[in-house]
Amino acid sequence: MTGDANSVFLDTNILVYANVPEYPLHLVAINAIQSYEQSNIGEII
Repeated sequence: MTGDANSVFLDTNILVYANVPEYPLHLVAINAIQSYEQSNIGEII
């Protein structure tokens, strides 16, 4: 597998937490994803 040096792989737990509002870490996951997107560091895979 080849990858871009600017790619970031997210743990699936972050994606689950971000999609289930009832989880205690929901807002933490949403904020982490949004912060990364705003940083323009690279692509989320």
